[in-house]
Amino acid sequence: MAVSLQGPSKIRTARLEADCLRLRMDGLSHRKIAARLGVAPSTAYKRIHHALVQINSQTAEDAKTMRTLEALRLDELQAALWEKATSGHGPSIDRVLAIMARRARLFGLDGPEKIETSPCDPQELRFRRDLLIKQLIAEVRRFEAERA
Repeated sequence: MAVSLQGPSKIRTARLEADCLRLRMDGLSHRKIAARLGVAPSTAYKRIHHALVQINSQTAEDAKTMRTLEALRLDELQAALWEKATSGHGPSIDRVLAIMARRARLFGLDGPEKIETSPCDPQELRFRRDLLIKQLIAEVRRFEAERA
């Protein structure tokens, strides 16, 4: 099996990115991170920025997937109650209205009640950082095993 010539470089970059992100989460400035890791401050900034863009992108994609799944579930529930509700069955009408209200909240249709989650929540970023580091370590180990 041929090994990409870019493989080791990509792994070094991924390790640097994980180290930069970990140090940033620990409160170090870009300059202090650069000094500690022996890179230029602009490199530290770029590695942190790239990691956060990836995390934010994944978070947005995960949220989109969950909204789609929840919408499908709400559709199924509403369809199951629809006939009774449209024939005047009070409890079914109440349930359909509750489902419709839930859908409106899910998609932010009620404006002021829409709740945004912040991708900059420190606890969430620590979780994402740890997950990213674990994924990077697993990838490095996989790469090293392939080279052995």
